[in-house]
Amino acid sequence: MHFNYRFCQHQRPEHAGKEGQRGGGDRGGLGDGYGGDGRAGVPSWKIRSAAPPRVLQVFRSLPPSDVRSILELEGYLAKPGLDKEDPARAHEELKKIRGFLVQFPLQFLCEQNLLPPMGCKEAMVPMEVWT
Repeated sequence: MHFNYRFCQHQRPEHAGKEGQRGGGDRGGLGDGYGGDGRAGVPSWKIRSAAPPRVLQVFRSLPPSDVRSILELEGYLAKPGLDKEDPARAHEELKKIRGFLVQFPLQFLCEQNLLPPMGCKEAMVPMEVWT
């Protein structure tokens, strides 16, 4: 085996939070990221990353796709995270984390007009830059 392959096989479980599952047996879907879940053509990492991760539920650090405007963002930020409401439960949730795989919220601020206001110097920049 090549060194790079062995190194990758060693590092993949560590970065996915599955250090104890090295060497034989079920690898927990840590292969190439495709198949094994019955959905042909859909990478399994995309399916796993679409679920809201515990760390974001505890700390509320990355808004979900449900936040589509600045007004909704202010409401989201006004609510305290689990780390403030119930630190003991937050600690228990963080113990359950076995790796990080987060899909960026693609619908975040999709209903918000993010173009610069008319009359400012940024409005002189071609529209292709902002879209």
